[in-house]
Amino acid sequence: MIKLEDKDKVVVRLQTVDGHLKCIIHMLEANRSTTEVLTQLNAVQAALGKINALVYNREVDAFAQKMHNNATEQERWQVAQELLDLFRVQLH
Repeated sequence: MIKLEDKDKVVVRLQTVDGHLKCIIHMLEANRSTTEVLTQLNAVQAALGKINALVYNREVDAFAQKMHNNATEQERWQVAQELLDLFRVQLH
């Protein structure tokens, strides 16, 4: 679960991305140049990358806290595997 303050940051960033996507749709409908559209698409991808990093880093922090709080070895391995799976998805 994402903490409230982080959730608010993520929601605001996603709303910004949503606005950019709507702008891109309008650009396409208005037959704007491919260069302009690609520039905006790159900006959206960069913004999503930052959101992804924020959420992923918070999950890593939560894992570290769980380790510090003496979770069982099985719980630590399970969470570590989940984090690795998420990281693999990010790389593709």
